[in-house]
Amino acid sequence: MQDIEFTVERGTLYMLQTRDGKRTAQAAVRIAVEMTEEGLISQEEAVMRVSPEQVDFSCTPSSTPRLRKPPRRKVGCWPGV
Repeated sequence: MQDIEFTVERGTLYMLQTRDGKRTAQAAVRIAVEMTEEGLISQEEAVMRVSPEQVDFSCTPSSTPRLRKPPRRKVGCWPGV
């Protein structure tokens, strides 16, 4: 995956910079699964795109519990808001 910065001036495309994109292990697994479900890649290709470490990490429970329901009370970001 690549992050690309570009601009268009007077109808001309200028590439500013490119770098390797970062994504979490969960995102890598999810992308591979969704691409397989959409028929874009085969199951074999999906397996090859995800490293064993990413699969292991994505199957490990998170240390922070997820909220079952969103908080119902709004909190201001500054005192007095």
